[in-house]
Amino acid sequence: YRQLILVSQHATQQANGLFASRLARLWQDIHMGSLLFL
Repeated sequence: YRQLILVSQHATQQANGLFASRLARLWQDIHMGSLLFL
């Protein structure tokens, strides 16, 4: 049971990391785009 909690926590952390990196890349694209439009 404890192992299951650890695994789910790890999966959640990985998902959060993936989402954060994707969001950061998207933010960079938006920032570069706004600089180009200005």
